[in-house]
This record gives sequence, structure tokens and C-alpha cells, in this order.
Amino acid sequence: MSQVAAARFERIKALPAYELVAEAIERKILGGVLRPGDPIGTESELVKQFGVNRSTVREGIRLLEQAGLVARESSRRLLVAVPHYDRLATRMSRALILQQVTFRELWSTSMALEPAVVAQAIEHATPEELDAIDANIAATRAVQNAAGAVLTIHFSRPRSRSSSARIDGSVAIAPAQASSADRFERIAPKRSALSGSSIASRQ
Repeated sequence: MSQVAAARFERIKALPAYELVAEAIERKILGGVLRPGDPIGTESELVKQFGVNRSTVREGIRLLEQAGLVARESSRRLLVAVPHYDRLATRMSRALILQQVTFRELWSTSMALEPAVVAQAIEHATPEELDAIDANIAATRAVQNAAGAVLTIHFSRPRSRSSSARIDGSVAIAPAQASSADRFERIAPKRSALSGSSIASRQ
């Protein structure tokens, strides 16, 4: 009987103290208690608060820095940070490689999701955002067939209550890229039934 009962449970694995420190800080960040730019404190202050030694705190902070959740100022003060897209892209790329996901599978998935994403974007778009998309489509078509044409692309991250940012870059435009604009305009008229305006109706 004791052998059957023993087989029902697995050995308890205690987490290292530095992981507990990292998880405690991460919970505060993800829970919104600590926001980007907020100070976390110095290592000495965290040592006193957690009741652990400095090496434990330092190792926990190292995990958060690697995740992009914490940044260190020149004064060694620790601040809450927002993970940069390149960190996320690197981790995602490694995961896809290890899972042996092919480019064809990624492409098929993106083609299946894109119409739904565009439809949702239109449902919640403001007139100003729709005007910006109109201008983007017009600019894309204007340079589509021009040899060696370069179009400036603006990447905008979602706006929050605290901040917004835009990254500018340049990419060469190939004729095939106009298909995204065509797909957008095929979906856009669905919005007119709800809001009385659409990309197609303003052209």
C-alpha cells in the first residue's frame, strides 16, 4: 500500500534562491506594480529586502537583464525595462529551429492569419489611421514598378498610456509586395457596413 501511495507523487524540486528573486521581481513588473522606467533599487537594497546574499541577488538580476525586463544605469541603479524586439526575435528563431519549423509552414500560417488580423485592425481603426494606410498603399504603388526604388517604412509599436515610439527604416520594394495592399482593400469594404467608411469608398 505504501509503495502505491509513494508512486503517486514526484520528488519535490526546490527552486534556487536566485530564481525566486527573479520571479518575485518579474511578478511585480508583469502585474503592473512596477512600470517601465521605474527604479527597482540597488543590489544592496534588494539584498536587505529579500534577506539573501549579494551573489543571489546578482544572479537573479542577471536573469532579468537577459530577458530584457531590467536595465542597469551607469550609476548601477536598476530600472524596469521593455524587452527589445531583437531579443524576442532571437529566442523565437531558436525555438523554431529546435522545433524544426519550416519556412513553408511559417508562410502558410501567416497567410491564414493575415485576413483575420487585417479585419480586426479595420474594425478598431480610427479615421486618421485609415488615412495613413491609404497614403501607405499609394506610396507603395507609386514605386512598385520603379527600378531600384526604395520606400521608407514606418514601424509603429502599440500605443500605451505612458509612451509611444516609431522606428524608421528603408527597404527595397519588389512588385510582389503590392499584394498586401490588394488583400487589405479586398477586406476593407467589410468595415463600411459598420462605420460607413472604408478604404475603398474613399478612393
